[in-house]
Amino acid sequence: MNSMTKKIQVSHSANMKLQECGFKYQNHYIKRLRSKWVGSALLFGSALDDALNMMLINHGKEDALELALDMFDKRWSNQNIHYVPTKLQTCTWIDYKKYDLDLDLIDDDELQDLVELSAELKSNREPLEWFEAINKKFGMYTRTIDYGGKGLTRHEALKKLMPTERKFFQAVNWGCCRHRAYLMINAYYRDIYPLIEKVIHVQKEVKVKNEEGHILLCYIDVIVKFKGEKYLYVLDNKSSRYEYKEESVRISPQLGLYCYVEQLEYAAYAVMNKKINKNTVRTCRECGVICESRHATCPEDVKGKRCKGMFNISIDFEATTQLIKDRIPYEVQEMIVCTADQAIMDIQNKRFNHNLVSCEGKYGKCDYFDHEKCWGDKTSKELDMFIVPERKKK
Repeated sequence: MNSMTKKIQVSHSANMKLQECGFKYQNHYIKRLRSKWVGSALLFGSALDDALNMMLINHGKEDALELALDMFDKRWSNQNIHYVPTKLQTCTWIDYKKYDLDLDLIDDDELQDLVELSAELKSNREPLEWFEAINKKFGMYTRTIDYGGKGLTRHEALKKLMPTERKFFQAVNWGCCRHRAYLMINAYYRDIYPLIEKVIHVQKEVKVKNEEGHILLCYIDVIVKFKGEKYLYVLDNKSSRYEYKEESVRISPQLGLYCYVEQLEYAAYAVMNKKINKNTVRTCRECGVICESRHATCPEDVKGKRCKGMFNISIDFEATTQLIKDRIPYEVQEMIVCTADQAIMDIQNKRFNHNLVSCEGKYGKCDYFDHEKCWGDKTSKELDMFIVPERKKK
């Protein structure tokens, strides 16, 4: 190949997007055509990653958990959206999903924040009462026409709300996510953190250069040594609504690539489940016993008589985790690297073909699915898309 050919540097995420669909990669990275809507999962995952990184950087220190929670608060408060610093609590371009909302997670701290925001937005209604009215209105917009609604998408419905209603609606979803993250971080500290003997690297930058000088840029979450293990592991932290399958590590292109770079054979996923378990706790007001029976009043024996005290009822929340370890053979690692190399060649030769298999996945349709140059007939403007300016290099 001509030595004057421009060298390409591509991130692992960009490489995976190209393998997913060339048309999607071209729109996102070449044309820089992005949706104004940013998925809550992306922002939430970024804040969670930074929190866990902080915990692991401070592995062995007494305040590791506290530092992690503080970091999450910082990153969940403000992040760059399309390179613009943005306050997340009231941002109206965050695409929250139905499962993000769980009013049981609005505890006293979250409620106090909503009281303050409600006053700031000049509402004289009780916060949760106001939210219920907004949510009912939102539901009427999204409900199908068959059931007396407008049949709008969630994006369209949100834009139909009044500006103050939009901000408050988003803030409630944001608060639910924040409490959920606290539970997940605590679960990681309880379940995963004690199993780690030593942290070798956190967010290690590595560059994989092929024979032609093109570079694949990667950031490895963590490299650790687990207690009782003689091998080092590439560890990737994940959050998910679904349980990961046992073979997920062995068939992961991401972990296989990282193992190849570090010349390691073992990898692991630490998964925090976004689905929070809820257990009803009934505590007797008279004798203080926690009752697991279904009696209407406390059945505990007190001085030869049944207590019959009334119950205080609360919800005990619990987040769950998975730790999946596996070996990724060198032959598999090589296959993954060859596939990544082919993707880089496709970029060099400007081969950006549609991959119709990936149009609709586990998390919904592709952002460009309804675009006029794909399956739909909508323009970029109709899809709330715009050209993101190039990030200024420092």
